[in-house]
Amino acid sequence: MEDYNHVFKVVLVGNTTVGKTSLVQKFTQNIFSIDQQATIGVDFWLKTLKVDNDLIKLHIWDTAGQERFRSITRSYYRNAHAIVFVYDLTSPRSFQCIPEWIADVESLSNEESLKVLVANKLDKFCDRQVPMRIGRGFSAVNGFECFVETSALDSTNVNFLFEYVARRLRDHMKMIMRRFALLYSIR
Repeated sequence: MEDYNHVFKVVLVGNTTVGKTSLVQKFTQNIFSIDQQATIGVDFWLKTLKVDNDLIKLHIWDTAGQERFRSITRSYYRNAHAIVFVYDLTSPRSFQCIPEWIADVESLSNEESLKVLVANKLDKFCDRQVPMRIGRGFSAVNGFECFVETSALDSTNVNFLFEYVARRLRDHMKMIMRRFALLYSIR
């Protein structure tokens, strides 16, 4: 039995074919499939990682991007510690849909959830349609904790993304625990 200090629920959302599944597979199994099939409903992945001296288990929920599965995937937003919004930097449409994903998620998720914006497919930088400054600006204006560009194909920033999420969630949990301890030590 594996011993860990924290367990966090992380949910990936975004249009179909933006690379959510590829990001998760690269992080959890270090594999990349050129002919990745679209997710039907939701896929679940586990990964334990070490952040400083803490072992953190991530429960990663990879949601389908197709509209027809939204009624299924919406229930997975509840109680998520982090929501990772993913778009394809070669697809303006996938970026333009991020506000819809935000509205969808915010209607059901915990408002305290960590929000991260990811521009995926950095390996296709020659085909880029959404400039970094646009993604970064959108991230800042919409209260995202972090903006990162990734490539599941060549692993660029994939580990950084999930390690960042794990670290921020761990730090937030420790802060809450300190406040709780302080509150009860005063009584």
